[in-house]
Amino acid sequence: MQLFASFINTFTDPESVFNELKEKNNWQTCAMPLVVLMVVGAISLVVLKDLYYDVQLEQSIEWIENSSQIPDEQKEEALENVYESFENPGTVSVAIMWLSNILAGPLRVIFFTLIVLLIVKFFFGESAKYSELLPYISYAYLVTVLETIVKTHITFRSEERRVGKECRTG
Repeated sequence: MQLFASFINTFTDPESVFNELKEKNNWQTCAMPLVVLMVVGAISLVVLKDLYYDVQLEQSIEWIENSSQIPDEQKEEALENVYESFENPGTVSVAIMWLSNILAGPLRVIFFTLIVLLIVKFFFGESAKYSELLPYISYAYLVTVLETIVKTHITFRSEERRVGKECRTG
């Protein structure tokens, strides 16, 4: 229950969360924010998966049609291969899509912490440790959860309206 309270307090009373981190700061403290980022990434993918496929398909088709690297005789075959790969995606491509979406948030936190550590050590000469900074950065990064939820909702709704208009006019 304390983890849930910390999550809510990150948005409503961040001072108390970060003061608590000062007292009890270890790398295990950042597990909850990282798990939340993974869950939000997975939910976002579930909601927007069809839109991701549509955008990727459109970009692939546009690239093939406008590519000067592909001879005109081979463009039709390349387009057929693209359509086939999107209709029947392979296990590896599906796994990569899921893993990249689920791990994107935690990887951003990990790399951002490395950048902050480099700045603190080289520019300020402080003797900070990665394990001390990671909880602060992971809790601070929870703000992006709200951003992701809002963006996912807006994107889903706008796509839903676009498809609805196409069905009515088509």
